[in-house]
Amino acid sequence: MERLSLSKYYGHIILGTCLLTCIGCDPGRHLRESDPSFVKDISKTIEYNSRNDTAAVKSMITKLLHKISSRSPLDRSRAYGFLAEHALQQRMYSQAETYIDRVQKILYDQPRSKERDLQFAKIYLLKGDVLFAQGLYSYAFQYYYKSRRQVSTEVKTAEDHAFVAQYDQRRGMIAYKQENFLIAARHYKEVLQELKWSDPNTFDRVYETQGALSNLSSCFLKLGHPDSALHYYSSARDLLQGSASKYQNKNEFLAMARGVIIGNMGDAWMMKKDYRRAERCYLEDIRINDRPGRYQQDALMTKLKLARLYMRTQRLQQAGKLLALAGNSPDLADSESLINFLMTRADYAQASGQLAAALRDLRKRSAIRDSVQQARRRLLSANMGGIFHLMELEQEKDTMEKRDDLKTYATILIILMASVIALLLFRNMQNARKRIKDAEARNAELQFALNALEVSNKENAQVSGLLAHDIRNPLHALSTIITLMQAEERTSEDQELLSLGKESIQKINLIVEDILHQKNELDLSMLDCRECDLAALLRHSVALLRFKAAEKQQKIEKTSVRSIHLLIDQHKLWRVMNNILVNAIKFSPIGATIWVELKDMEDHVLICIRDEGIGIPEALQESVFQGSKTAQRTGTSGEKSFGMGLHAARQIIEAHGGTISLYSDGQQGTTFTIRLPKN
Repeated sequence: MERLSLSKYYGHIILGTCLLTCIGCDPGRHLRESDPSFVKDISKTIEYNSRNDTAAVKSMITKLLHKISSRSPLDRSRAYGFLAEHALQQRMYSQAETYIDRVQKILYDQPRSKERDLQFAKIYLLKGDVLFAQGLYSYAFQYYYKSRRQVSTEVKTAEDHAFVAQYDQRRGMIAYKQENFLIAARHYKEVLQELKWSDPNTFDRVYETQGALSNLSSCFLKLGHPDSALHYYSSARDLLQGSASKYQNKNEFLAMARGVIIGNMGDAWMMKKDYRRAERCYLEDIRINDRPGRYQQDALMTKLKLARLYMRTQRLQQAGKLLALAGNSPDLADSESLINFLMTRADYAQASGQLAAALRDLRKRSAIRDSVQQARRRLLSANMGGIFHLMELEQEKDTMEKRDDLKTYATILIILMASVIALLLFRNMQNARKRIKDAEARNAELQFALNALEVSNKENAQVSGLLAHDIRNPLHALSTIITLMQAEERTSEDQELLSLGKESIQKINLIVEDILHQKNELDLSMLDCRECDLAALLRHSVALLRFKAAEKQQKIEKTSVRSIHLLIDQHKLWRVMNNILVNAIKFSPIGATIWVELKDMEDHVLICIRDEGIGIPEALQESVFQGSKTAQRTGTSGEKSFGMGLHAARQIIEAHGGTISLYSDGQQGTTFTIRLPKN
């Protein structure tokens, strides 16, 4: 079984080196003032980590943490970057995320620049690695996508090319693990292409290139093309041998990597049935890596492959000796190694006639494999392409060009006109009611009041005519204009605003109809009840009032179920919710939050609207539902009280068989609760 370069043993160490040498790598840029002694401590810690010197690494980390708070942003980002990589290597994922958050905080505080964007891209890539290691594949894919979006598509600098290579390497790794070997091979070729333009004078380029060549070879091996695999394995081996003199301080890594590649070349020779060359490759890999401080995990896996070769060539005694040594190895710890070992030993036991022993190993292997397969199935089902596509659509939506001035002014004008018309309608309604009440009072004392009432009725008729002609016609014209604007090809944001404007005009038309056909009291004898989605109606009410709330820098937080269908009079219930929300906005201070919640109970639904306003004194709490003028008060920004009022709201709710109540301590905040039966 071929292995992907040194990712399980050495990958995070080298990645950490890349991260730390790149974050704020130019002291002359925005992340400044590097302390040479602190940088030396970081480099020394990385070197100890590469040697797997646990005690020295622990001591140096303690030293770094003691100094880090007084260091420059550049040095802090370097140190936290390494600590995040080290925590990931140790599988301390929560700690890794904490260090990543600290790097992000440092970057957020720096001026916006191309270099800063690149550092964000790298830290997003590391965040994706942490999430991927925890099996949170969908979240990991989102961070991988975000990392690529941080870097311009017009890649120009060597550092840009190096980053894109690391990004493509992640895509290749994921495709390989999902067994999409052809796609993985394409990504690894893209890695090699990007690395050609990276800085040729760094060890990172050597490391990344040999890894991409080795992984590309593994893809061809999985696809059944051993000759292509041998070609790229040979290129990786030659690169490592040619780099030994230039990077003498990395000779340990170069030797380990060369051993891994030679061992993997043995797999290609096995596929070609050239057992002599395969055996030579396996023995060379074991010679290089089967010693303390080297990649003993790879040597163990190669011993198992060599044992299979011995079984295939009828050398059972040699295979048995290798398996006995492997069974006592402390490196036989992770699930993959144990499964491979048990399967190989079971095959050996079966070949040597030890059927009971073979059955025991197969049972052990099956028990371990079940848990591994469950995690593997989750990875295979993760749709990286689908998530990338969804995020691309979201990105396109966010980066669409802003509306031109004419569209903006037209939309704002429509909303303002609708608001002014609504205000005029409410004021006219109040004036008409006042004149009618005055006429009725005088009629009880003087016969002359009859004439005054007739005059008042004529005036009301004139007001009604005004509403019918002078207001309806402009509303109709506005509605027609919006319809024509909607017919044109527009952005989804424009269409949403135009729809809100048109719906606002339709609501005003309904209010005009109510005014024309009603006097002092609402006519609730015949509710126009139809099946309606109450959750959608509430969402719509909140959407229409978000602009009004924004005028006072207020927020409306909504929590509700997705859908609740009830038999209700949609228009009248909309007026109730609109009235309560408008009051919440009116009597809440600037910057306040209004909470709207819809709950689906067993036999009824609850609508709760809570604000941070001036509250309602206990003495006035009952009178607000009785239409009394004594309960009217001025809003926090001087708004006057007018409209249908909570008196009508209670009538509408009770006509639906429900109840409406309020709670307030009289000083701050009010909560209105509406209960509506389901039947």
